[in-house]
Amino acid sequence: MIYLFGDSFGAEPLGNDIQETEYLYYRQVSKHFNEKLINFAKAGSGPDYAFKKFMQLCGEKQGLFNLNGDKFIFLLSAPERIDFDFLSEEDKHMGLQYLYSDTLSEENKKIVDFFYKTNANEINLANYKNLCLLYCLSEFFLPDSKFFVALTFGID
Repeated sequence: MIYLFGDSFGAEPLGNDIQETEYLYYRQVSKHFNEKLINFAKAGSGPDYAFKKFMQLCGEKQGLFNLNGDKFIFLLSAPERIDFDFLSEEDKHMGLQYLYSDTLSEENKKIVDFFYKTNANEINLANYKNLCLLYCLSEFFLPDSKFFVALTFGID
């Protein structure tokens, strides 16, 4: 089994014409390994969303160790793309630009602003920590699994 987590670089394209999307890299990976691919990627999402989906997968499989031997593709996007519950789907991809969104209430702008000011250092280090976590998972907890990790935004 191959699992894909990430942003628009891994999300299924809009539209249903398989011919147009046959050569997408993740479909080629699935074909190469002759394994089913489950795609958790979502356009506009960040690592926060990707790891929520990964933890849900661990729960569905009754634990991390039941995934040993599977393959994982992680596309780490901008860490400031936080999956706040009160944001509309259109606003979730905006990162710090939430503060300038016309659709966000003044109260929610204050919440987002406070969150980012309070967690600025953590957000700046998030993808370094994500890389370390994925390395530890691959070495110590899922040694028979294969991981491919790419940074799409947010390491600087």
